[in-house]
Amino acid sequence: MQATDSAIPPQIVTQGYTINVVTTGPIPANVSFVNAAWKFHVGQILAGSPVIGQVTDNQGAVIPGAPVAMTFSGPPPCSAATLSGTLTQTTNAQAKPFSTIYTSIADRSVYTLLAISVNATAVSNPFTVNWILLNGRRCPTPRELHTQILLANGKVLIAGGINNTSNALNTAELYDLWRLARRLRLAIWLRLVGVRTKRVSLLPNGKVLLLGGFDIAGTPLATAELYDPATGVFSFTGSMAQARANAPAVYLGDGRILVSGGFGLSGALNSAEIYDRQQDRYTYGLT
Repeated sequence: MQATDSAIPPQIVTQGYTINVVTTGPIPANVSFVNAAWKFHVGQILAGSPVIGQVTDNQGAVIPGAPVAMTFSGPPPCSAATLSGTLTQTTNAQAKPFSTIYTSIADRSVYTLLAISVNATAVSNPFTVNWILLNGRRCPTPRELHTQILLANGKVLIAGGINNTSNALNTAELYDLWRLARRLRLAIWLRLVGVRTKRVSLLPNGKVLLLGGFDIAGTPLATAELYDPATGVFSFTGSMAQARANAPAVYLGDGRILVSGGFGLSGALNSAEIYDRQQDRYTYGLT
C-alpha cells in the first residue's frame, strides 16, 4: 500500500499487508423441497406427508447445519391465512422435515410455500387447504339457528338453536380445536332458557353475554344471560327493556353493549338500548 502527501515533490510512504481469507463453511447456494405432494387440513398438524427441505452448495453437496425458514410465498390468497408450528429448522446430513406446520384457513385457494436459507430460496408446488370431518366426531346435539362465538381461551361456545322438530334448545357445547378436535359437553347448566337465534357478545373479561332470542313457543325474549368460561356456568343478568330476537349486539369499548333492532312481540323493532355491565342494567334508547 502506498500513500503520498501534497508537497512538491510529494513524500511517498509504502507499507506491505497480508490478507488471509478464511471460509466459515459452505455457503448455501440452493434450497429445495424434497417432496412436493402434501395434504393440508385446516388447524391440523401436517402429518404423514411432512414438508421436507434440503440445502446444497454450488457443487450440489448437501449442507448440514444450514438454517431454513418456511413461510408463504408472497401474500396468501386469503389475508387471514396463517402458518404456525415449527417453521424454522436446521438441516441434518440428508434433509430436514417441517412436519409440524399448521394452517388456519380452509378456503380452497391455491397457496405456495417459500423456503429461505441465507440468500437461497425455493418456492413449493401449489397446494390447497381442505376442511376435515374430524374423524367422525359430531356435535352431541343436532342443532341449527344456534349461536357460536370464539372464547378468549381458544374454545368455541355453541349455544341454543332449534332441534330437528323446530323446538328451542336450552343446551350448549364447547368445541376445543387444539385438543384433538374433541368436543366437550358442558357439565353445568344453570337456568339456561330456550335460546333459539340468541345474540352473543364477548366481553373484555372473557365472559359471554347472550341476549334475547325466541322461546319454545316462538315468543321473543327480553332475558339475558352471562356465560363464564372459567366456571362453565350460565347465569341470568339484567333483562332488556324490550323483548327482541335477532338483534345485533356490539361492544362499544367503554364497558357497554349496544343492542338495536331485532324482532319484537309486534314485529320488527326500530328501538335500541344499551347494557351497562358495571351497573347490570339496560338504558332504553341511545344515550
